[in-house]
Amino acid sequence: GRGFSRVIQGGTFFLLIIAAGLLGYDDYGIFLTYGIYTFFTQRQPEIPCRNEVDELTFSRVLLAIVAGVATILALVPIQ
Repeated sequence: GRGFSRVIQGGTFFLLIIAAGLLGYDDYGIFLTYGIYTFFTQRQPEIPCRNEVDELTFSRVLLAIVAGVATILALVPIQ
């Protein structure tokens, strides 16, 4: 069921974070910080959309793209 898949997904996620730290791919601790943040803040599954039929407007698509780019720029360290 869904409960078992969440356990497998969470365990895999933390194993990958630990492996990245041990292999030297996480010099700044960003992966570990994100993992701890999501572990404590996302305990419950998301509420599904109530209306999945309507098309998205262009402004919402543009806003999502801008937010995604801003998130990536904030999380990826530039050397």
